[in-house]
Amino acid sequence: MAIAVRFSKARAEYLLGCIAKGEAIRPERGNRWTAADLLALAGAAAGAVAEHLAVKAHGTDWTKVPREHQEARWSTVRADMLAGIEWCASTTRMVRDGEYDQQFEPTHMVTITTGGGTKVPPVAGVKGAAGGGE
Repeated sequence: MAIAVRFSKARAEYLLGCIAKGEAIRPERGNRWTAADLLALAGAAAGAVAEHLAVKAHGTDWTKVPREHQEARWSTVRADMLAGIEWCASTTRMVRDGEYDQQFEPTHMVTITTGGGTKVPPVAGVKGAAGGGE
């Protein structure tokens, strides 16, 4: 399946500004979210997450890392970030479908790593997991 992606520089600047300032983000047209709105928001959020993860993982301001080193670090950060996004998407669908409470406390935490295959060990709030309950 192919998807059409509409990108607007002005919208990206708006989203980045809202994220940086902690402001509410509104759909681009009216009060309904479109697939294009959600993709733009997901992209802006993913960029912000990647920057936070890169700083956490490498202890430096991502913007000050030379471009050639950014790309090497980005592949690891990107894989972990995408796994984290998929985890959040999956558990959000579980909430929507009424399946979340069977497996998790209202708040839970896992640590996702992708090096050598994706691993998702529970930290807290996962029912039935050793060390995962609160």
